[in-house]
Amino acid sequence: AILESGLQQHPAYADALSSLGYCHLALAEWQDEEGLDSSTALEGAVAAYRATVAAAPDHLYAYNNLAITLRSLGEAANRRGEPYEDFFEQALVATDRALELNPSYANAMNSRGQILRSSANALGLGCHDDVEPLLAAARAAHLGAAEIRPDVWQYPSNEAKAWLDSAEHAAIRGAATSVFLSGSANAIERAEALWKETQTVNRRRLEELRRGEERAPPCVERSATL
Repeated sequence: AILESGLQQHPAYADALSSLGYCHLALAEWQDEEGLDSSTALEGAVAAYRATVAAAPDHLYAYNNLAITLRSLGEAANRRGEPYEDFFEQALVATDRALELNPSYANAMNSRGQILRSSANALGLGCHDDVEPLLAAARAAHLGAAEIRPDVWQYPSNEAKAWLDSAEHAAIRGAATSVFLSGSANAIERAEALWKETQTVNRRRLEELRRGEERAPPCVERSATL
């Protein structure tokens, strides 16, 4: 409500528009977890992100969040048996724009991989010749993201999912799966190593804060100056 009130006074304030989109997207994620219909929240997020990039055509994060939201709408449409292709196509256009603005934007590259994987799964594993090219492109996108940000465990984890989809697709078609399974195992190992490293860093910080708490002096409240 506060954001919407501010936007009535300054309708082209891009950061507020982007924040409004994030609020809609967060609501949609919560609704999905609760088994509720998230379509209205997702549509609100799309509207807010489109308004953001209209007001600020170089708003990098809005393009990526727009792509994430459109992908969610496409997946929801596919589950309902409705046309979904346009959502995925628009989502890819948004990631392309983000990567034009910053070719090293790993999150947009990762989002691109997720959209391609969603497209492949929507076609149906084992059911269409275009599935494997989409999954191969998805793996390349996730690998590219990991090369830019080798400290993020989610990128090789997503790559592993695309490898596993390819293995399932091949198995349904009676084709060899060894290459896909090997690729998945490699990506999983990289993701696990990064995850463990992340938790080691978190554990070290926890211990540092605990030690700091033990030796921290009590806070002295200041007297108000009249």
